[in-house]
Amino acid sequence: MSLFRNLLTLVLVISVCGCCFEGVSGQECFNTKDELSQAIVAYMADKSATSEVASKYGHPIGNWCVSRITDFSGLFANQGAFNEDLVGWDTSSVTNMEGCFERCVSFFGQVQSWDVSKVTSFKSMFRQSPRFTGDLSQWDMSNARDVSFMFYNSASIQTDLSKWNVGKVLTFESFASAAGNLNTDISAWDISAANNFMDMFGRGAAMDKNLCAWGDKMNRNANVENIFGSRDFTASNCPNPFDPSFDVRPPGPFCHNCGASNEQSLDNTATNMDGSTIITTPAPAPPPDTTTEMTIYDVEDTVDASNEADNNNNDSSGGTIWRLSSWTIVPFLLLLLTWQW
Repeated sequence: MSLFRNLLTLVLVISVCGCCFEGVSGQECFNTKDELSQAIVAYMADKSATSEVASKYGHPIGNWCVSRITDFSGLFANQGAFNEDLVGWDTSSVTNMEGCFERCVSFFGQVQSWDVSKVTSFKSMFRQSPRFTGDLSQWDMSNARDVSFMFYNSASIQTDLSKWNVGKVLTFESFASAAGNLNTDISAWDISAANNFMDMFGRGAAMDKNLCAWGDKMNRNANVENIFGSRDFTASNCPNPFDPSFDVRPPGPFCHNCGASNEQSLDNTATNMDGSTIITTPAPAPPPDTTTEMTIYDVEDTVDASNEADNNNNDSSGGTIWRLSSWTIVPFLLLLLTWQW
């Protein structure tokens, strides 16, 4: 009987205290962000398997139980020496990643398997992390609202972002500003919900992909100030590369690069104040002139291009153009009726 009582007591103890242990044998799970933040500081001070933080939460840090934490904002910010493998972390409850690895200058980015499907803010997540080259191609960005400064002043973005679902993102401000090459084609992104593209690829970021397709999706009132920053476009084939009179306003299509590889029409191009080139949608041709006025007049052999656009039904090959109107036809008919045959 006493054995049964002891077993029952053990079961009750495990049931009551079970919330504190999970995963690896004896491993305690984190319940608050502050608890996790303090443990990270302790781990960075002593990474040995015999440390107090290791005996409590497990070793190495990649084995920690973080499944209950919803806020990762600033978690590793300014940890210049941090470069650990975090692939095993369960991040399925996280909603905020703002500044998580900001200024982690040694972090390469072992976070490819993270579940970020609930995250709404990625603001400054890898900001000023020059060595970050992690693979984020499989990240589920479907709930992202803010990706501003996400890769600001970071390394070359080699990961494939083409399949990211950014349909709910509201701001792309400085997304890859001052970063290295954004070596991925993001022309298929749904950017229709966004209202801020300010400095998205500015401050020297090298973006060599054609984004003409964005023009038809973009919010008409979106802020596109310096979207391509101060990049030099003198090598492009765009006409008027430094026309300061152009007011950058979507929709487009618009391109920062209108070289020969572009599939879009280059009929109408213009340039932002900073030298970035925009391709605007060519104005539709005016409808044919349906008036009955057909006066007779002579024109020179050379037809002005602006007149040609306004008079699509004219013969612009030169010579005499005949127009008959009611002022010409009516007197002619009266003359025929009164003529003595």
